[in-house]
Amino acid sequence: MLLCWLRQGLGDQRALFLGVRAVATLTTGTSAVPAPPARTTKRTLPECVASKRSFRTSAIRTSEADTAPSSPTPPSSSDKGKKGGLKPKKKKGKRPSSTAAYLQSRAAQLSRHEAAAKEANLPWRIVAASIVERHPIIMKEPEDWEAAYMEMQEEIAKHGKVFPPELNLMGQAAELDRSDDEVLPELPFKLAPRVTKADRLNDRTTLNRALAERLFLLIRGPVTRGRWDLPMAVLEGGGKGGDMKGLSMRKTHEATVRRFLGDKFEAYVPSNAPVGMHWRVPSEPSTGKTGGEQTYGDKVFFYRAQHLKGRGKVVGEGVEEFVWVTREEMGEYLPQASVEEKEYAELLTNIL
Repeated sequence: MLLCWLRQGLGDQRALFLGVRAVATLTTGTSAVPAPPARTTKRTLPECVASKRSFRTSAIRTSEADTAPSSPTPPSSSDKGKKGGLKPKKKKGKRPSSTAAYLQSRAAQLSRHEAAAKEANLPWRIVAASIVERHPIIMKEPEDWEAAYMEMQEEIAKHGKVFPPELNLMGQAAELDRSDDEVLPELPFKLAPRVTKADRLNDRTTLNRALAERLFLLIRGPVTRGRWDLPMAVLEGGGKGGDMKGLSMRKTHEATVRRFLGDKFEAYVPSNAPVGMHWRVPSEPSTGKTGGEQTYGDKVFFYRAQHLKGRGKVVGEGVEEFVWVTREEMGEYLPQASVEEKEYAELLTNIL
């Protein structure tokens, strides 16, 4: 009988009720189980699909209603005039770094000088300064921790893979165990010393010194007003249109290098743009006279020139002395008597 009900397409719930009731009737003679719910009309497939879609739609609407934001509370009388009725939170900005604060202060100073020059109706003198440098020729001596690390790597290399004896690699491994003091005398050439004669004599007029450091050119003479400074040339201002009238900043920089070091000195200019800028304003504009033209001050633009070939001997006019010094040695030559000179020396050291 149960199988017949299932064949007739009855639901699982109705078949369960009828099955339990039939068993109870056979055992007790009475029906202890209540009558099953009335049988509903069998629905077609389109009706089932439509019912399922309506159930999903109602569920989606219910979830949207649950998650919908509540209506905003109208602003009170004390909040009138404020956007949205709520006081916006103030964003905490980052504190400017020391470098950013320094740049802001320098920009403010330049703006004040620009305004003062415009009010006095005085032009600026545009100057191109050449940072002529020689790159290191040899590597620096390793630090203690670097030497210890290299020794550890050499020791690890000794305990590598074990190769068959037919390859005769043990002889090569034995060569690795030899120290530098044992190998150097057997070389077919003699190594050049790391410390040159110029280093021993402290001769700073040659490029053959401080081989593991970068060297920079400084000159002194009438062309630099009697103080140590970089090679410079006036682009415009200062009388007769400047020394390099009609040239661009890069061309002025290249011409400055040739002017002081000669045509045989070859240098590479890595960029068309300057690497830094500085201004120098005298205490009184009248002291800035050059060639009969009065100027407010100097705007100095720094350009790099990397040594490729040449002796490095200065041959230009107006130069009495020249030196090739390291970055640390430059502080011994740049004047630092006034605040302006200290700022210039600090700026130049940071650029290098």
